Amino acid sequence: MKSRLFIFLLPFLLLGCYPAMVHSDSVTRVLSSVPLPPGDPLTGTGDVARTLLTADQLLQGFDDASPVDESALALPAEAAQPTQTFEGALTFLDEADVGNYQIYQDDYNYASDPQRFHLPEFEFSFVQHGSHLIPTQRGRIVTNHPYWDYLLSPGRVWRENGDNGYMRAAIPFALLQKNQNCTHNGTFMFLFNGNEVSHVWYQIAQETCIYFKADMWGLLTASYQPQTLPDADTIRSDYVDELTARLPVKPLSALREPFPDVNLDSFGAGLTPEHVTLYGLVVDDVIYMSSCRTRYGDYGYCQEMRHASYSTAKSAFAGMALMRLAQRDGLAVKDARIADYAPEAASAAGDWSQVTFGQTLDMATGNYQSNAYMVDENSPDMSIFFNVETYSDKIAQAFSWPYRQPPGQQWVYHTSDTFILVRAMQNYLGSDIFDFLVQEVLRTIDVGPGAHSSARTSDNNWQGQTFGGYGLWWIADDVAKLAGLMHRQGRSTDDTQLLHPGMVAAAMQQDRHDPGLDTDIGDRYHFGFWASHYTPDVDPAFECSFWVPYMSGAGGIVALMLPNGMTYFYFSDHGEFAWLDAVKETHAMRSHCRFPVTIARSGADIILTWQGRGQDAAYRVWRSPQPDFMPGDPNAALLATLANTDGEMTHIDPNHCGDPQTNYYYRIEALDDQDVRVGLSAALGEFDVALTPGTP
Repeated sequence: MKSRLFIFLLPFLLLGCYPAMVHSDSVTRVLSSVPLPPGDPLTGTGDVARTLLTADQLLQGFDDASPVDESALALPAEAAQPTQTFEGALTFLDEADVGNYQIYQDDYNYASDPQRFHLPEFEFSFVQHGSHLIPTQRGRIVTNHPYWDYLLSPGRVWRENGDNGYMRAAIPFALLQKNQNCTHNGTFMFLFNGNEVSHVWYQIAQETCIYFKADMWGLLTASYQPQTLPDADTIRSDYVDELTARLPVKPLSALREPFPDVNLDSFGAGLTPEHVTLYGLVVDDVIYMSSCRTRYGDYGYCQEMRHASYSTAKSAFAGMALMRLAQRDGLAVKDARIADYAPEAASAAGDWSQVTFGQTLDMATGNYQSNAYMVDENSPDMSIFFNVETYSDKIAQAFSWPYRQPPGQQWVYHTSDTFILVRAMQNYLGSDIFDFLVQEVLRTIDVGPGAHSSARTSDNNWQGQTFGGYGLWWIADDVAKLAGLMHRQGRSTDDTQLLHPGMVAAAMQQDRHDPGLDTDIGDRYHFGFWASHYTPDVDPAFECSFWVPYMSGAGGIVALMLPNGMTYFYFSDHGEFAWLDAVKETHAMRSHCRFPVTIARSGADIILTWQGRGQDAAYRVWRSPQPDFMPGDPNAALLATLANTDGEMTHIDPNHCGDPQTNYYYRIEALDDQDVRVGLSAALGEFDVALTPGTP
């Protein structure tokens, strides 16, 4: 039937015109009652000036010598609302034979096996809702390919007048390396009508992978089987809820609206542009972010682009899972012993008999080869851990480090330690620890379904033990929400305490009694979170010393939870960790040293009130007649030094209100145990005005 159809159309093709393809659906369509997604319906005219991936090229084929500009795959400004619906199965027919590639970096000689440059088998179902095309399977999809799994994201459907009655569809996707975390992002594009599809163009021109960088592209033959899926409306409804729960996104340039003097060049500074995919700043629950770069232009579906987590999983998975268990079961779970919940510890090369969950999360087990910075992590022994595939082989290698000293004293970074921890927590819990995190934390803070899966060992068709220390995939919205949870001291947006507040405070360097361990690079590490220290010596604009906690991943993946409540993040893969300019600029936007103080009066007395912070040892109360004064200025008077009670703090300045000849201003200076300033309130003033009676 298909061959007779194209033979009949051939004369029209030669004339350069196409008849409208109007088909009766073989499946009866029932209009959905689910509200359309935000932004629908599309309001374009359909008049799109297209020279790449035209209808003729997708229907008849073309010379696919290279990838095309990414703009050809994006939703165009004049895209019109679709008039036909895609619902059913899309199948690729020749993916094992089609595949072009261009290698830019190949540290492990992947090119020696050409099978790596062909897509896995593809037969997946989709549900359309308005102009959105939703895969029925979200997250990591295990395939029978030796090297790749899929991750499919929601795409778009639209109408262009030049497509001759077909609708146009684009689907963002990623290839995920089996047993690793490298993620290679691409897009599918095709035309469809009621019962058939054109060829499918695909291209991959970006990755989060420090050791393998390559373009992959091709034109595939495909088939479409229309179906009415029984859970289609549930999928539509869940998707609308997902989009509605996302944080607002604006281009980075829109930061100039709330901050007219912001220097946008400070964000992404210090990073090699061709190796940076995305960077952004979260301010007051709005994500201001760059475009998503590829080697062929900006990616058309930046908000759906999934990036490798690498070791940010140590914070957002292993760290938050233990914090959630501590909130649910009590802080004593932090002190549970690995040996009681990981039977393989009995045959370990080292001594795990006294090592606790918390010490393992802190990378302080006492079992290591070298305590020099990252020597063990970059050693051949750790490479064995990363490369073996089964649970039994990974856990055996994880327990192969020799004993050096008692636990809790020396920080030595081991991804294998996190693998041990998540297995021990899983045995403590009695069910899958990552599923626990998804249900108890990720869903609660509206992290969407694309992040609800993880890399696992090869047991049970790659559904074995989750890795814990790497192997997740984030979009920008996920990172913003995870960082926001830490900014809120582990509370959800409805004020439910999800994570143990004490552990959160310690990880965020807000507990002077529990700062974690020092690393060889001057940072601290606690409960899976890093922290960097900044002082006025680093930049005179810093009027105090402060810590910036952050999540970090191999290759250059960073999310900084800044003291002023902002979050700076970027995804890159050139081994660059540079963010000082961003810390400086965000301090200029909103000081990292400020903490809230209220001022009130009672008669002639001034009353200052503030909440004691966990990182502060004491407070100095200063007064001056100058509004812009700083502590220690000649005209500033030190009124009191108060020890932090970790509760509500109050200072009363008697008889300093009511004189119209003199107005006073106050600042509270926060100090650490070494009397170093670690916080400074804004200047607060009292104003007295003499009113002279008169006649109107």
